[in-house]
Amino acid sequence: EKAGILKPGVPVVIGRLPDDAEAVVREVAARRGCPLTSVREVFGEDITAYPTPAMEGEYQRWNAATATLVARALPAEWGVSEAHIARGLREADWPGRWQRTRLGGRLVVLDASHNPEGAEVLDHNLIALRAETGRKPVVVVGVLGAARARPLLDTIAHHAAAIHLVTPRQARACGHEELLALLPREFTGPVHRDSVERLFPTAGQCLAGGPDDVVVVTGSIYLLGEIMARLEPERGEGEGRLQDF
Repeated sequence: EKAGILKPGVPVVIGRLPDDAEAVVREVAARRGCPLTSVREVFGEDITAYPTPAMEGEYQRWNAATATLVARALPAEWGVSEAHIARGLREADWPGRWQRTRLGGRLVVLDASHNPEGAEVLDHNLIALRAETGRKPVVVVGVLGAARARPLLDTIAHHAAAIHLVTPRQARACGHEELLALLPREFTGPVHRDSVERLFPTAGQCLAGGPDDVVVVTGSIYLLGEIMARLEPERGEGEGRLQDF
């Protein structure tokens, strides 16, 4: 399906793909005469050799490498230089993607992880966060659909000190009981049925956990939109414009 976008003779840049998927894209590119560039071929497998964007997470370095190669492939008359690329990576901002903020003096991380791949990235980020802070975080989670909730809750159960289950304002959102049924039995910490309105009652306020806890909010990007609208009312509601696929 992804390879369907390839146009005859138009350059193609591929990022980090599963081997089977990459083989298909390469085959279609060859058949359509598309010059192909791969981040693996240019930057190798050592992530420390990859471009460093402003955003955290190893996967963002893969994304930065892909964006770098796309920018380099643009027509010369567009005038995109290496300096432009470096500045773009330094200034890149993507709200809700391992976004750190402080509420009431506490670290709160907002991170949209709404699919199995996102759960894998979240696992790496939570390992790093625990090493950094020396403690397990309190996790607030809301998800759309059991297929997305199961891998995410599996990951959260390995790292959370406590879990607050919430339901995003979307028809496909999992309710409290569905999330409880999907939570691994080996998780023995406190589990709270909660709401966005109670946990984030006003701008600059988060009531999850205690005064010394680190809080991670994760799951549906719609959930992140609702919370960001409460934390920054000047942005407006806006979550209906977000995508969760």
